[in-house]
Amino acid sequence: MLDDEKLGNTSLRLFSVVFIILAFFASLVVPAFSSLTVTQQIQAAGQIASPPNLALIPNDWTYGYYADVPQYVFVDYNVTYNGDPSLRLQPGGGIDDFNLSDRAAWMNCPFGVSVNPGDNISCSAYLETGISNDSGLYGFRIGIDMWSSGFSYDLGGPHSNYVPWNSTWTLVTINFTVPTTNFTENEVGNSIPSCQASYIEMWCQANNANDSGNVWISDAQLYINS
Repeated sequence: MLDDEKLGNTSLRLFSVVFIILAFFASLVVPAFSSLTVTQQIQAAGQIASPPNLALIPNDWTYGYYADVPQYVFVDYNVTYNGDPSLRLQPGGGIDDFNLSDRAAWMNCPFGVSVNPGDNISCSAYLETGISNDSGLYGFRIGIDMWSSGFSYDLGGPHSNYVPWNSTWTLVTINFTVPTTNFTENEVGNSIPSCQASYIEMWCQANNANDSGNVWISDAQLYINS
């Protein structure tokens, strides 16, 4: 009977020690997790994905500007970056409505992506350029246009530097915050009713249509962080 009592006491003491150890480690983990916001806790649990890429090639891009004839923008599965397809803009095709020397493609034109003032925009792509007759001029670049509600006014926006002609895959990036102040001028400086940016479009542009080289864009990415 005495041996049974000693055995019971020993088991109780062992259980108490294990409980104290577990409680100690729990005190380290729980406060660290509970100090996160609700969103952060859900993200930590893997229940919220990162913001989606809104510029996937080819699904999120318009091939040229509306009904340009002949067609000059094509999905290219032969020229790829890291296995991703590209858009190829080739010379001798249609020209856009804004500048007769441009070859350009737009993302989701003419609908764009909805944004709010203060949103952080992260944009990037890999660009490759062929051999050009005007190898010392211009090249290929990406940019962002901001638009007012209803696409009433083109408010302009940032763009990358040109990647020179005869360049292999080159990463270009754009990072900016949608202004919280009102616009009173459009892209070219004409007065407009006071408004804020409501939409953005990502674009790529090669100068100019007389150049002989093809250009390619691949692994395009556009993220909006509210």
